[in-house]
Amino acid sequence: MLTSRFFTTSDEHVDTFVYPIPELWWSRIYEYPWAGHFAEPHHVALDAGCGIEHPFKFALAGVCKQVHACDIDPNIINEKFIIETVKNGFNFDVTELNGNIYYKICDLGNLDYPDHSFDRVFCISVLEHCHTSKYLSILKEFKRVLKEDGLIILTFDVPTHNLLGLLPQLMGETGLTFAGGFNNQKPENAIYGVGLNVFRAVLKYEL
Repeated sequence: MLTSRFFTTSDEHVDTFVYPIPELWWSRIYEYPWAGHFAEPHHVALDAGCGIEHPFKFALAGVCKQVHACDIDPNIINEKFIIETVKNGFNFDVTELNGNIYYKICDLGNLDYPDHSFDRVFCISVLEHCHTSKYLSILKEFKRVLKEDGLIILTFDVPTHNLLGLLPQLMGETGLTFAGGFNNQKPENAIYGVGLNVFRAVLKYEL
């Protein structure tokens, strides 16, 4: 679970995570269940770059003591818009789960949260959409808001922006380290779609 590596076709995968996962989100069937295993009832968790209709924040809301979610989309603070978007797109009512989530409009490189706020910082399939120049500031912010015994849970597409190649260097520059092993060798059964593979990483404070 803690090893940072490529997702493979032999990994756990699901068709439904809160609600059915669309075929377009082909990698999320692997990403969501893996990341979800790191959420526990006593946790205060952040879903960073949560998106409007994506279900991970709702899954956290059903497990964790407190859930915060942020996105750069200004609609993220519009409760009615979120509920209606999910209802129209997935025929699922998230009203109750949504009531357990605290939303903010945030840039990932400038998070509006106090230091050491979260047991877990999740960032699922978001970093590939950020420019290379922002990776350092984003990871520094993730570390800043993380409790010292917490974990950062990342997934991202490869080879987008060569984040995988930069990760070891970024660890040294942020004071983070891999929580388990680090294996950047792509196996033959790595999941693959639309020209991309997907990597998962678990980071923690370097003590």
